[in-house]
Amino acid sequence: MYRNEHGFTMIETLIATSIILMLIITMIPIISLMNTEKKLRLERLEFMNSLHDALQPYLWMEQPIPHTYQKNIDLKPVTFSFVREGNMIKGCVEWNNVKQTEERVCLYGIPEK
Repeated sequence: MYRNEHGFTMIETLIATSIILMLIITMIPIISLMNTEKKLRLERLEFMNSLHDALQPYLWMEQPIPHTYQKNIDLKPVTFSFVREGNMIKGCVEWNNVKQTEERVCLYGIPEK
């Protein structure tokens, strides 16, 4: 009996399509999560750099402590606070991150005398 073998059968096409769809459906949430985490880390790095810069006048010059102020960075309200803890100055920054949870990062510095 002669059999035509010039193309794919319907079942082969369905299996290949289902495998491709499974890969796509699996990868979309993973890529979305990776993008969210990337934004979270970039945001955290940017606010830590801003905190570092804001902490410098309290370390090198006589600035009144405790001090708290709010500033907008990339259209996000960010709160900076500075307090003295022992012989060190603690600077903290608080904001609502990409995941809409409140995040707080603190840096410590020893003031120049």
